[in-house]
Amino acid sequence: ATKVTADGEQTRQDAERTNDRAKSLGQFVKGILQAAEAANEDAIKLNETLRTQDENLEKSLPELQSGADRMITELRSRELNMQEIIAQDELKNAEDLLDKVKKLFGEPSEKNEDLKNEVRDKLANYHTKVEDARDLLREATSKIREADRLSAIN
Repeated sequence: ATKVTADGEQTRQDAERTNDRAKSLGQFVKGILQAAEAANEDAIKLNETLRTQDENLEKSLPELQSGADRMITELRSRELNMQEIIAQDELKNAEDLLDKVKKLFGEPSEKNEDLKNEVRDKLANYHTKVEDARDLLREATSKIREADRLSAIN
């Protein structure tokens, strides 16, 4: 019974190791599947870029390899310098347009903001002076009343 129990324990440990290895293998296969799907998506995008039809997805590996070699050769043979020059010209034009927009709207807007702040400061200053003048007027009115009262007494 002890030997059978020991053998059972050994079998359980072996089964756990096998299960762990199977899980690890499953994760590895999932990773390969995801990589294959990504490669397939890249191939579809490349086919669209090269304007080729996706004739048969069930090709053999040598056929796929030769197709990939043809695509790479075609990509290398295409003259991409012209597209780069056009892109650089468009970038320069966009930067020039941005500069013009900044000149037309950015600088006047900053000037308007500065003028607005200056006017706000002056209005605050005038408001303070008006309040001071009202205080002086109230004080003068009070003194006039006091003088009228004293004059009446005299």
